[in-house]
Amino acid sequence: MRRHLLVPLLALPLLAGCSSPADQGIELLDEPATAQDELPSDLHVGGFEPDTVRFAAQVDGLSFYMARAATGDARQSAESDEGLCLIVAEEDHIACAGMPFDVSFYGISARIEADDFEASKLTSEGWDQVQKNLFLKGLDDRGQPGRNG
Repeated sequence: MRRHLLVPLLALPLLAGCSSPADQGIELLDEPATAQDELPSDLHVGGFEPDTVRFAAQVDGLSFYMARAATGDARQSAESDEGLCLIVAEEDHIACAGMPFDVSFYGISARIEADDFEASKLTSEGWDQVQKNLFLKGLDDRGQPGRNG
């Protein structure tokens, strides 16, 4: 009987080492909210914790916000499991993923990396670093996302 208990107890230290999105080193999400962090009132997306929304960048007329994903019953239109959400206000769009955060939508690829991430590899691969943690790829010459992605 003791052997059966040993396996779950050995797994506890491994599980304790797992980190949540809050522990991924994204200082922006821990900063106090300002007026700039308020989402437009006509935005119709859900699935994020409203108190965690922070403005990340404005790129060619598109406003990007980051937030922590909602948990449990608060989840509305966000996809699946955990982590972070990237909100594009003008497109009325939200994409949520765990870390490492890597999503594509409307022809745009977006990555969110921790504060201490070395950006040179991504920028050499054509990613635009639009904020300390946010990298984008796929905006056309006018800076607009493709509508068929």
